[in-house]
Amino acid sequence: MATDPASNVKVDAHIDANGDAEACELDRAIFEYHSALDRGERPRPADWIARYPLLASGLQAYFDDLACVSLFDFAANPLDDLRSGAVLGDYELLERVGRGGQGSVWKARLSNAHEIVAALKTMHGPAQDDAQAVERFRNDARSLARMTHPNIVRVSYVGATAGRWYLVMELVEGGSLADHLESLRGDIPRAAAIVEKVARAIHHAHTRADGGIHLDLKPGNILLTADGEPKVTDFGLAIRGEHSRHRAVNDELGKSLPDTVEERSASFARAGIVGTLAYMSPEMAAGRWEDVSTLSDVYGLGAVLYALLTGRPPIANSPPSETLTRAIAGEITPPRLVDRRVDRELNAVCLKCLARDPAKRYGSADALANDLHRWRERRATLAGGRPSAWREARFWARRHPGRLAAAMLLTTVLAFLAVRSSFLERRRENADAARQLAGQLDRELRMIRGFPARLAENDALRAALRPNRDSVTARDRRRAAQA
Repeated sequence: MATDPASNVKVDAHIDANGDAEACELDRAIFEYHSALDRGERPRPADWIARYPLLASGLQAYFDDLACVSLFDFAANPLDDLRSGAVLGDYELLERVGRGGQGSVWKARLSNAHEIVAALKTMHGPAQDDAQAVERFRNDARSLARMTHPNIVRVSYVGATAGRWYLVMELVEGGSLADHLESLRGDIPRAAAIVEKVARAIHHAHTRADGGIHLDLKPGNILLTADGEPKVTDFGLAIRGEHSRHRAVNDELGKSLPDTVEERSASFARAGIVGTLAYMSPEMAAGRWEDVSTLSDVYGLGAVLYALLTGRPPIANSPPSETLTRAIAGEITPPRLVDRRVDRELNAVCLKCLARDPAKRYGSADALANDLHRWRERRATLAGGRPSAWREARFWARRHPGRLAAAMLLTTVLAFLAVRSSFLERRRENADAARQLAGQLDRELRMIRGFPARLAENDALRAALRPNRDSVTARDRRRAAQA
């Protein structure tokens, strides 16, 4: 395997099972092309094809792939030959921190200063070699410079030195989300907060008159500041101008990608963008350019959320051709099945973004941000299901656990007081009944205790109680009892 660091293009130099000599020669020619670039040479594709006339068709297909996926004639431009210590305008380049299809990103400082003050993005090779690429680069810079959202990397200047164009951006040194996926996994509230901020930044870009669609949203294109704030960068695939669903997309993207999944996968693989396929929307992967729109970025936002929740892209651990096939088919394992810590509401939000049909996604990046905000506030989300009194009550309880606990405690106390009051009332009634019974018994006992004395003193009573009762009338007995 030979890897060209200057273009991030991987060339698989091997002989297939049938010992295809022509394929081996093609791989060798491609390898030598990139080796020449590494040596600082500037071979042009046409010259290289003329050098290997027997491999003309294979080399032409390779260079076409590079041009197609890079959205400009990448192969026709010599790769970046800048080195640390070079000076562009008023800036000295210190260290290369990134590389893309259009150029490289450098840490830089003002030539007369000691502090690192900015990041510079430079174009590959002299600009005069590709006027169309220069115009696109300048449009990118102007468009980004007008974006003032705090979660988009700020561009402050665009210029050219000796025909080499560059733009000056704010320096974000916290690394990208791709560098922090493992550490962020499990911190679900923070993942939702990050994607909410990124979604609002993308909505800002979508709604700018000169803004555009990003179309390459992935963890590697979202940087983090030292404070952990996300910053969207690399609008290199963006479509500037009107956000129509047809004209702009077809002009920029619908060049000549192969028709079959296998051929398109090979094109992407040769151009070194296989990693992006796992985050690519189905309409882009399938080449349905008429369906590419701002909703494609909503898919990208959902893919970033998926990666933060699960630690992996929506489509992972597959060969390029299978990845592309699954991307086109929208075959995605729900994040909740990957990590049970993801609750049902956030699972639904993520899957709504990743719907295969763009019409079933959120209508805008802002709508996604609003639903994530609802989730963070423990409110019912639009993606979670139809609103109902029970759902609202359940989420009210999630939002206010303290109030719920207080209400439950108050209910318990009131129930206890009601039971206690009823018990005390019954106790008082029982006590009153007991006192009445005791009084009655006391009276009867006193009467019984005094009966012998009364009997001894009352001759009539004794006579009434004599055994010969026949001589005593009922009237006499009543009088004796009353005596």
